[in-house]
Amino acid sequence: MAELEKKTDMAEDLKKALALFTFKGQMDRYKPQRGSRLPLAPMLASLRGMSPRQWAAYAFGRDPLRGKFTPEQMLELSDKALACGQEEARKLLDAHHGKVEPTLLARELGLTIERPDMPNGGGQVIFAQYEEPDKITVFMDTVDKANALLGSRPDLVNLLGKRSIEQVLVAHEIFHAVELRAKDTIFTQSYRLQLWKLGPIKNESGVACLAEIAGMEFARTLLDLDFCPYLYDVFFVSLYDAQAASDLYRSICRLCRQPSIEETMSPQELREALEAEDA
Repeated sequence: MAELEKKTDMAEDLKKALALFTFKGQMDRYKPQRGSRLPLAPMLASLRGMSPRQWAAYAFGRDPLRGKFTPEQMLELSDKALACGQEEARKLLDAHHGKVEPTLLARELGLTIERPDMPNGGGQVIFAQYEEPDKITVFMDTVDKANALLGSRPDLVNLLGKRSIEQVLVAHEIFHAVELRAKDTIFTQSYRLQLWKLGPIKNESGVACLAEIAGMEFARTLLDLDFCPYLYDVFFVSLYDAQAASDLYRSICRLCRQPSIEETMSPQELREALEAEDA
């Protein structure tokens, strides 16, 4: 009887493991949303008021393990990642009397900052990255394009604040250095998701988006921003492909349950906004 129960339990474990890879339809909400080009300033304005919790849904939407979580699990993990990012930023702020300049902080932490034009090999646009153990790279093509556009668009400056683009990018990457140095205890590195279990055998994985959620909240707290730095994703993509930025915006609105400007503005208002930006 005990042997039969053991076989039944193992069969159930296997069934649950396979379900993670065969459940149909769970990815539909992450499909890109397509449409016509939208004006940049209204897109950014509509996203600016989104909470870090809302943006966390966007982060999970880009994670390779996104189909493995219930909404309740995503919310719980998001809150823990946000708290982690805030805590690490406040430690540094307390140590520096409430004011930190990320590029100077990076040097103090023993990190080097390199500023090449573009990533080697081209391809996907990358804005900045952290490489273990002590290098931050900021790709200046994005920074230069962003600064040039902001120089001619005071309306965008008002939306994105007056913090240096480079400082925001460096602040986010500093978090990845901080979490590496505390990888055994910090939430973003120590949390493991059990993908499947078959008897005594189990497969666990870290969840990459938790570090990104925490890193954005770290940068927001460190620089006292009144918006989540995920907002820069749409802005940066628009520098290279306005249509792709519009499609990304639609996907974000859908993932984060945020009203799109296509719902809140009339077709005439959208046309006039586009014409004003193209003038």
